[in-house]
Amino acid sequence: MKAQSLLDNTEVEVNLTKIQKSLALKAEEAKLLATLNLLKETKNLILIVPEPRNIVKNNYRNEVEILACEETQVSETTQQVLEEVNKVQTEILQKLQVIQEEIAQNIQEVESAPPLTTLPKPSATITLEVIKAESKVKIKKKALDRQKQAEKEAKNRVKTNPTKQNQKQVEEETKETQKIEKELQQAQEELLSLENKQDFEEALEKLEKELQETLQEKQPKELEKNNLNENTLEKKLEELVQKLQEKEVAEAASQKTMSRFMQEEAQREAFLLEQQQQLLKEANFSETEQARITENLNQLTTENTAQIFGYTNPFTNHISTSQKAEHFSELVQQQELKKAENLIKDSGKGSNAKKSLLSRLEKLAVPSSEEQTLLSHLQLTLEQYIAISLKTPYLTREEKDWLTNNYLSLTQLGKLQLINSGLNVLEINTYEKKEKLLKLTEEQQAQLEVIHPDQFKTFSLTGPQKNILNSLSPLIREDKYSEEALQLLKSLHLKPATQTFLVQEEIIPDQHTAFGTPKSSYLPLKEKFLKGEQKTLRKKKEIAEKKLNKEEIKQNKLSDILLTLGFKTIPKYNYFELLIFAIQNFETEPIKDNQEEQEQLNSQQIEEIITQILIILDTWRNNCSGKEKEAVKKAIKQLSNENLPKEQQFNRINLLLNSYPSDNNKLNNLPSHQREITQNLDLEDLAEKVRTPAIDASTSTSNKYDELLAGLEGEEKERERKRLEREESRRKLEESERSRREQKLSEKDRKLKEQEEKRQKEKELAEQEEKLREEAKTAREKALKEEQENFLKTQQKQLEDKIKKSEENFTNQRKEAELSELKKKADLEELERQNKFNQEQLEKNIKLLEEETQRKLEEIAYDDLKTRAEIEKKRKEDEVTLRKKVAEEEQDLLNQQRKAEDEFNKLKENNRLTLQRAQQDLETKKKKDEEELEKLKKLGAQESQEAQQEIKRLKEKQAEEARIAEQKIKEQAEIGKITAQERDKFSKLNRI
Repeated sequence: MKAQSLLDNTEVEVNLTKIQKSLALKAEEAKLLATLNLLKETKNLILIVPEPRNIVKNNYRNEVEILACEETQVSETTQQVLEEVNKVQTEILQKLQVIQEEIAQNIQEVESAPPLTTLPKPSATITLEVIKAESKVKIKKKALDRQKQAEKEAKNRVKTNPTKQNQKQVEEETKETQKIEKELQQAQEELLSLENKQDFEEALEKLEKELQETLQEKQPKELEKNNLNENTLEKKLEELVQKLQEKEVAEAASQKTMSRFMQEEAQREAFLLEQQQQLLKEANFSETEQARITENLNQLTTENTAQIFGYTNPFTNHISTSQKAEHFSELVQQQELKKAENLIKDSGKGSNAKKSLLSRLEKLAVPSSEEQTLLSHLQLTLEQYIAISLKTPYLTREEKDWLTNNYLSLTQLGKLQLINSGLNVLEINTYEKKEKLLKLTEEQQAQLEVIHPDQFKTFSLTGPQKNILNSLSPLIREDKYSEEALQLLKSLHLKPATQTFLVQEEIIPDQHTAFGTPKSSYLPLKEKFLKGEQKTLRKKKEIAEKKLNKEEIKQNKLSDILLTLGFKTIPKYNYFELLIFAIQNFETEPIKDNQEEQEQLNSQQIEEIITQILIILDTWRNNCSGKEKEAVKKAIKQLSNENLPKEQQFNRINLLLNSYPSDNNKLNNLPSHQREITQNLDLEDLAEKVRTPAIDASTSTSNKYDELLAGLEGEEKERERKRLEREESRRKLEESERSRREQKLSEKDRKLKEQEEKRQKEKELAEQEEKLREEAKTAREKALKEEQENFLKTQQKQLEDKIKKSEENFTNQRKEAELSELKKKADLEELERQNKFNQEQLEKNIKLLEEETQRKLEEIAYDDLKTRAEIEKKRKEDEVTLRKKVAEEEQDLLNQQRKAEDEFNKLKENNRLTLQRAQQDLETKKKKDEEELEKLKKLGAQESQEAQQEIKRLKEKQAEEARIAEQKIKEQAEIGKITAQERDKFSKLNRI
């Protein structure tokens, strides 16, 4: 578009130069025609010169011979002059022909030139009108400022000298200010309408360009589609027109509202000025006219209130207000006297209210020491304390007013009494309620634990709870300024820097937050309260669940340990004997194998926990910063150090979680799981320690029984009988115990099966979760790759566009420089041509003057010699003056020529420098863009490599995790087999 506009401008300039040349040639033609007319007249004069015979008289017969000689000389000179005149005439005619041919050629070229591609835009015509309107607005603003200054000066004069002339001047100046304001508003409206028109025409031009481009690109077959598009574009244009009209209407309405507001302000100021003037006029007060003044006062108050609220216009009712407000000073004094009387009465009432309130405080119940400490530690503002204390029953209006104004003058005990009574009225009458100020029921607590925060608004509360919230909600309310105040603040037209300074210093309220209608504070207080309660309830629930889980884990651990040692299956009545028997005949070798396998499993589990924690900590390290990042790095180093014992490896993680608690439940549970595994190992060590003393005890007890049996031979029969009875009873008990154990074993088998099923389900769920995670990771990686590729593509495109634009700008600058050089050359040629033309004209004028002087001398040859001498003097003087003029003009032309040459040289140098700078900038930009492209490509390659490496690492980790899970499953199956074998052996031993 720029190139096209430049070409159009060059074409226009060429046509203008041709027209200018044709005009200059026309001027030369007129001059030449004038010279031809002069030559014709000179010919006629030469031919009409009288002969000396007619002039000579009889009295001069002595001079006849002299005149005859002169006659011969004159005839010869006339022929020579005629010949020269004819030559000049032929030359002038030739020049005229050449000039006419050039003029005709230029006119033909201008007429035959093709029409311009870009017609003058209508928006360009409106810009002049916009500029005029802007200048008009500026002028009006300056006039308004001057008028306001004049108004202020007049007001000051009225204050110093309240004369009638000054008052009239003030009125006239107020009227003039109003007129200027109206004119300014009209000018602003005109400017807005012109700007809207300009925007509309620019939008139309854009649409027309789009239409032309589409019509040029499309083929004749697609004319129907073009018609449809034209219809749609017409609709769009109509919509644009409607939108612009709506904008104009809205702006006009806003301007009307602003103008009304300004008018109201001006009216109020005028009314106040009138009142001040009347106060200055009548400063004395007469007691006889008090009745009439009171009536006027009532009327004035009603009218002033109506005027303030916009019901009446002060300018329309100026005469009535001036008549009614003649004695306004008297009314003001009367109002001041009434105020003084009211103050005296209020002081008496205040003392009475204080006495009655103190007497009522003595009757109120004194709170307990615990309640006093609780109420004194309440974190409330002074307004909140007053609002709660005003809820005390049986307080009169006077007492409430005195309390709001003089709350701080009360004693500490009196304040606590009032707050306690107010809380009791609000049904906060117990110590627990006063601690919380609002207590939820058990049903509400159960609902609150499950409910979502979006449903807090519809959460059902009881009647007293609602009353408490309604009474406390005004304490949180944010008071805001009205919209009228906002309009007043906007009318100041403050700059943004000054406005921010005033807002920061709290001199002016913030326009964005401190204005508007205040919202009800009941719902936000309710949401805030319910959020806090929900957090506390959920924390309590989490603590209770953690305790239950810990207890269940401990019980399961103990039961598993006892099962492995065989302690649970022994009945209580013969526990010690069977224990000795079992220890004597128990095989220790398989237990040792089981212990070694269990230790391996525990170590594998701890290693898995470490790997999971390291994965989580890697993500945490990438997302955090500062001291937190350093703490995470230290924890990763300590965990990855295998030389340290495992308890020391997990110390740093516990410190990290205590100092920086995280939301990841998995990371919070993994250290506790590691502690449980270590506790299991400690319990197994304890069990091993318990076994060795039991074996020693069994050997010692067996020896004692043998000695007793050897020493009791006499009572052998009874003992055998008792033994047989005992064996029968034992057999019966064993059978019953066996049946019971079989039942327990079946139950245990069932539980084990259920646990295995649960584990399998958990395993499947874990596999599904891992698959979903892998899919999500792959999707994320794909999205990241696509984003990176798109980013690189867009940057490449931007760089290419920049290079193209810079090249286009360079070419445009070069073309502009060439055009400017051509213009300067043309100007220099024109100046040279003008100089030549002026010199030729001067020479011709000199020749004409000489010819005229000769002609005059020839005419006056017979008159007098004195006149001839005077003529020669004049001729010489004229020649001198002409030569001086010619010299001056030549000097001026030379100076102009030199200036033009200097400017031309300067332009050449400037263009050369600009072109060099542009070339250097282009080269530097190209280099920078190429470097940026290379960097971006390198970064893309590095990021892709890193992403591939991360994918490989994640895949390896997943494979390791799957392998570890398979090993765990195999080990659990082996453990199950070993436990089944041990149970079979133990059952066989019991049967034996």
